Amino acid sequence: MENNAVAKMEKTPIIINALFAILMLIATIVCIACSISNYITKSIASGLFVFAGGFNLFYAVREKARGRKLAFIVLMLIGLGLAFCGDILLIDNLILGAAFFAVGQIMFIAAFVTLSGFRVRDAVIAIFIFIAVYLLINFYDGFGFGRLKTLVVILNIIISLMLGKALSNVISQNNRLVYALIAIGAGLLFVSDIMQIVYLFAGRAFMFKCLYLSTYYPSEFVLALSIFFTAKYFIVQPKMLSSKANTQNKNEDLESNNNNNNN
Repeated sequence: MENNAVAKMEKTPIIINALFAILMLIATIVCIACSISNYITKSIASGLFVFAGGFNLFYAVREKARGRKLAFIVLMLIGLGLAFCGDILLIDNLILGAAFFAVGQIMFIAAFVTLSGFRVRDAVIAIFIFIAVYLLINFYDGFGFGRLKTLVVILNIIISLMLGKALSNVISQNNRLVYALIAIGAGLLFVSDIMQIVYLFAGRAFMFKCLYLSTYYPSEFVLALSIFFTAKYFIVQPKMLSSKANTQNKNEDLESNNNNNNN
C-alpha cells in the first residue's frame, strides 16, 4: 500500500504537467486562429506557463531543492513572470514589452549559469549565433526597423547569449536530460524571437505570426517544465570551493541530492 501511494505521488506532477501541455496547445491555437481580444488570449496562454512554473516550484520545494537547484528554479520563475508581463505589454507598447522580455531572458541566462557556471565556449557559441542573426538583420532589405534597430540588436545579443549557454550545457557529460530540455526551450524561444522580428518589422505576414506564436508559448512551457526536471533529475556536481559561503552551498546541494534519492 505504501509503495502504491509513493508511486501515485510520483505520477501526479507528470500528469499535471501533461494537462498544462494540452491546455497550452489549445491556448496557442486560440491565439493564432481566433479574433478574440489579444489581452484575453495572451493572458490565458502566458498565464498557463507561469502557473506551470509555479506548480513545478511547489514540487521542487516538496523535493527539498536547495543551493544551485533552488537558485535556478527561482530565477526561472522570475523569468517566466517577466515573459508574461512582456507578452501583455507588447500588445500596445513595443519598447516596454521588449524591455520586459529582455530582462526575463537575462534571468534565464543567470539561471543556466547557476547550474553549470560560465565557460568560454558559452560565449564562443553565442558569438557565432549572434553573427548569423546580425547578418540577417543587416542584409535583408525587407526590414523596416527605423529608430528601433539598436533595440533589436541588443535583444539579439541577449537571446544569442541565452541560446549559446543552453547549447553549451548540453555538451557537458552530466545531466544531459535536463540540459537537453533547457536547450529545446531556449531553441524554440530563439526561433520565436526571430519570427517575431520578421513579423513586426517585415510586413506583418500572417505566416510569421503563426510561426512566432506556435514556438513562443511552447518554448516558455518547456522552460517551465525544466523546473520539474531539475528538481527531480538534476545531480549537482561537487566543486572544490574555498569560501565558507560556497562550501555551505555545496553541502546544501549534496543534502538535496540525498533527500531526492531517499524519496
